[in-house]
Amino acid sequence: MPISVKTRQRRLLLCATASAAAWAMGMAAPAQAESFPSSRVTLTVAFPAGGTNDAVARYLAEPLAKKLGQPVVVENVGGAAGAIGAAQVTRAAADGYTLLLGSVNETVLAPITNPAVRYSYKDFTPIAKVGSTAFVIVGRKDLPAGNIDEVLALARKKPDSLTFGSTGVGSYQQVVMESIQRIAGVSMVHVPYRGGGPMLTDLLGGQIDLAVSLPTTMLPQINRQTVKAIGVTGQKRDPAAPELPSVNESRDIKGVDFVFWFGVFAPKGLDEDRRARLQAAVTDVLDDPTVRKQLQAAGLAVATPAEQTSLPAFLAEEDAKLRAAASGIKFQ
Repeated sequence: MPISVKTRQRRLLLCATASAAAWAMGMAAPAQAESFPSSRVTLTVAFPAGGTNDAVARYLAEPLAKKLGQPVVVENVGGAAGAIGAAQVTRAAADGYTLLLGSVNETVLAPITNPAVRYSYKDFTPIAKVGSTAFVIVGRKDLPAGNIDEVLALARKKPDSLTFGSTGVGSYQQVVMESIQRIAGVSMVHVPYRGGGPMLTDLLGGQIDLAVSLPTTMLPQINRQTVKAIGVTGQKRDPAAPELPSVNESRDIKGVDFVFWFGVFAPKGLDEDRRARLQAAVTDVLDDPTVRKQLQAAGLAVATPAEQTSLPAFLAEEDAKLRAAASGIKFQ
């Protein structure tokens, strides 16, 4: 039976409409991916305003907003040595709009040393490493020791006579000093503080013998000769303070490599396209001369692009290293 002209026109119109709809659907996914982010991004800091974590987040926020085309708002959620803010991020939607400016302390170490922490580093999607620095071990200004070998000699002569301060039970600083004691076969007394400020006050006042902190906190004191520099805890000398020896330069200590680092994280399950978009933006920001200068002034060696590609493996290695270091330590 012959098809009428009207029927033929109607069929052509339906085919054209279907083709247009299919083309539009095919274009929708790329368009949606390209539109991320379409609203503000929250960069969570798991500590109160004013600390190093907060400063690093604020160095990144404005240039990152320019790269993403949306506001990046820093939100401080302090408590439980960073665990509260970090846990909050793990519970957020994995859509890329809630991020964490986190450190090794709250992302990797806290789940190891604090039984109350219910998340692990695997509950985050790693976006980018920002920078790192070794700790520096310092002594009170009248301590009769000027390097790690002399400190260990004192500890051997009078076990449990030397005291060392940290920023709290289960802190990275405690793990560092307990590990050094185990390697060297000596025993010292741990004095935990609620933060670096009280610890520094007691060190300057001679109430404790040793302390472990970041170079930005201790270098001014070292330069004023109000404390004695004992050594840094990285495998090699730290670029932020190349004049300070690594503890691995001693006779008795080898293989110590404890480095404090910062990174940007999202909740577990983030879409790969969004993860890649965020990582590219952070990597570009880290290449900005102004941002690099700010991070370096904070004592950080800025992360390289090569470090970003190996970030998941790096986190697994850090977890294994810190679990081994924390094994046998009584965190109480």
